[in-house]
Amino acid sequence: LVNGVRVDHPDGLADPRAYLERLQGSFKRIHARHHAGGKAEGHGALYLIVEKILGETEHLPPEWPVHGGSGYRFCIHQQNILRQLGLLNDLLLVFTEGE
Repeated sequence: LVNGVRVDHPDGLADPRAYLERLQGSFKRIHARHHAGGKAEGHGALYLIVEKILGETEHLPPEWPVHGGSGYRFCIHQQNILRQLGLLNDLLLVFTEGE
């Protein structure tokens, strides 16, 4: 049984919210059939993340039934740290000495 899905660039779809809602709805129906008559583990929602490059002040639409993004924002922050040479040495120390 599938427990999670990553959807790449749903903002390129004609109606991304409807697509994501259909995906969640299909999973809930399958989950309910699979666990019919027994105790279902979890809450029946598909762990759904999307790959969407967000601007610095942009957020995922709150109406999308997703758990979050694929981590581009973290990568951008990480790159900014690495660009600052003073912080790069501190970061290297953490990885090499574990402090």
